[in-house]
Amino acid sequence: MEYIPPLDYWILSTPHAEGPMDLSSIFAVNGSLILDLGAGEGSFIIDYAIKNPQACFLAIEKKLVGYEK
Repeated sequence: MEYIPPLDYWILSTPHAEGPMDLSSIFAVNGSLILDLGAGEGSFIIDYAIKNPQACFLAIEKKLVGYEK
């Protein structure tokens, strides 16, 4: 069975951030950035990321119930 890190590993929270995010501090690779706004439970972006490992993915969901799933 494949190891899946716990939920808090996947959540990047910057509630008081000002200015642009430093994406190089988040991503280890320098690929294209795919942004998923309103990612819900994340099934679409996870499937897309598995099929496109060369890209960087940032999924944003503002509703707690969405990313708790």
